[in-house]
Amino acid sequence: MSAHFQDEEIQNLGLSVYRQETLEQGILQQVDEALERQDKELEELKLDKELNSISEEIQKAEEQSSKDTSLLRVLLDSGALRTQMASIRKEQETKKKNLSDLKARQKSILERKYALYDPDSHQVIDIVFLNFIN
Repeated sequence: MSAHFQDEEIQNLGLSVYRQETLEQGILQQVDEALERQDKELEELKLDKELNSISEEIQKAEEQSSKDTSLLRVLLDSGALRTQMASIRKEQETKKKNLSDLKARQKSILERKYALYDPDSHQVIDIVFLNFIN
């Protein structure tokens, strides 16, 4: 009796027939998919934590920048020495550079996060990022 004929007889009894090799491949594929999903979830949690940290740093830097601008106005109105104002302006420029770096890191993390699920998401990132920071 051929294997094909035996398979048909078993199926006629309402039972399913699987080849062991096919079954093993299916199980291994499910395990691989589950591990990949778990890795993506862990990476996403890590990226979310980084995003939160950077967002806090950006908020603090923007608040400090606002305070520095107010301080410069007060010094200008009070006739402060140019050296004091130049020093504060230099600090302000350094802080703006740091803020720019933070925003670039934030964008990079967002790109990595979206790429976890959609490798072609880089085109969307600029739109999302602009909405996120504004």
